[in-house]
Amino acid sequence: MATPSNDLIGCLIKASTTKRTVTGVVLPPKVHARSTKLRLAISSNELITFDPEKWTITVLAGPLYGKNDLPAELLATRTMLRAEQRREPALGQRAIARYRTYDGAAPLFAVIDTQPLAELSPLRATAWAARRTCERCGDQRPRPLPKHVSGSRYCGACCAAVADDRWTEQSRGAQADAKLWAVDVLNDPAALLITHDTGWPARHFRVETTCGTVVLDARVRDEYTINPATCVGSTPDEIAAWNEKFAGTVGHDEIDGIISALAGSRLIGWHEADTSYAYFSSVSLRIAAGDVVSQRLALFSGVAPPRFGPWYEKPKLPWVHYPPTYPPYTQHKERRAADDRAAELCSLRHLIHLMAEHPAPEPTLHRRENRSTR
Repeated sequence: MATPSNDLIGCLIKASTTKRTVTGVVLPPKVHARSTKLRLAISSNELITFDPEKWTITVLAGPLYGKNDLPAELLATRTMLRAEQRREPALGQRAIARYRTYDGAAPLFAVIDTQPLAELSPLRATAWAARRTCERCGDQRPRPLPKHVSGSRYCGACCAAVADDRWTEQSRGAQADAKLWAVDVLNDPAALLITHDTGWPARHFRVETTCGTVVLDARVRDEYTINPATCVGSTPDEIAAWNEKFAGTVGHDEIDGIISALAGSRLIGWHEADTSYAYFSSVSLRIAAGDVVSQRLALFSGVAPPRFGPWYEKPKLPWVHYPPTYPPYTQHKERRAADDRAAELCSLRHLIHLMAEHPAPEPTLHRRENRSTR
């Protein structure tokens, strides 16, 4: 059954005869024209009169369009006309199709029937073109390009290239800062390396100088751990079990003096929790924000974080993006997982020497893996 002619208005069709095949949008007769024949717009400035009965017709899309099937050269909303082509619907011109939006549908007008807006002054015309021109490659776009942090306007490809260059430059600065920090730590007589495990109810703390001299190596009992030998009514078995479990550990009252002496030192650790200052009831120990080795090493690695906006995040402290592709970082995390605090501090010392004495790696960029389409 043939499609009624009026039902084709606003549709994108392919029309064929034995001699010719054309693709275009079906338009109604021109307003105030004597002819009542339909028209077929095949470009923004070319159309033909159209008698559906003389053509073999295939409807390709419309009259309700989405982003992926809109013939933008032939149909446009009012906003598209003004922003992209500086045109507007002519007097008496009616919409012939609709464009799907988030909150409904916007009317679409045949571009070939629209009229130009008033001509801009030379100054405004220059500004209008500048907002649509990429400052890096010179490519012109129909819509204004977004204005980024730098104040410049870039197309998508150039924005990514500029972001890569910006990250590389900033990362080199952060790498240089990490190297200076590591040199300063090794030359600071007050610097101490500290770590502990996550054991409970006794936690193993170890503190060494940057040269490897052991300052503290002790398993500290939780402050609420009560020795049954001091409690009335405890059985010999309970006392023996406690002594076996906490053999070689010390309590807060025994270690407070040593910990107090560390309070004036410069503590260097893998992350802030390595001081666990809240673990002690009477002494507060803290690693300064700039003396966290994991953050310094992550910046030294030059590995870029994921880029979700126009730019990579500026490399600065505090830094929360760990570099999973940087071997020294992952190797040290493996050593932390092992129950050997001495080996961990040896590794920590090695990382500080690495940053102080070796050239920083070339900054690398974050690339998303291509996902196959369903």
